[in-house]
Amino acid sequence: MFDVTAFPLDPATSTLGFSGSRSFNPVDHPNIALDLKRLPPFEAYITGACVGFDHYAGLVMATLHPDATHVVVIPGRRGLIKDWWSSARVHTLIVVDMPAGSSYLLRNQKIVDDCDALVAVPELPSWAYESRRSGTWQTIRLAQRDGKPVAVQALREV
Repeated sequence: MFDVTAFPLDPATSTLGFSGSRSFNPVDHPNIALDLKRLPPFEAYITGACVGFDHYAGLVMATLHPDATHVVVIPGRRGLIKDWWSSARVHTLIVVDMPAGSSYLLRNQKIVDDCDALVAVPELPSWAYESRRSGTWQTIRLAQRDGKPVAVQALREV
């Protein structure tokens, strides 16, 4: 469960960032999908535009909170994006198009720079060998390094 109530911030004046596994499917992970829908309203949301959790989180927040500001950071490598925002009916939409060919690190850092707290759904827990190269874990580490609160729920245990 994402316990953002423990975050030392006011959601009404804060931006919540999202990062997660590309393999996320709400049908396979109904508890995570439900927890996402139970998050309190924030002033703004920022997501990374890739398939899986990024796509789902952006779509859910846009549907539940159309009056919030929604920021989509499109990675420089565009092969794995899933466009939810072109049909979203939100009051304020900001699309940040990272330079073509730029790294996911730059995209992940942009999400961290622009959020006050992060909700992350990595594929595996931090101690799993595969997590060392995970973009979601990279984003989590960047947020932790910057002192931002992070709520983490792995999709599966090893």
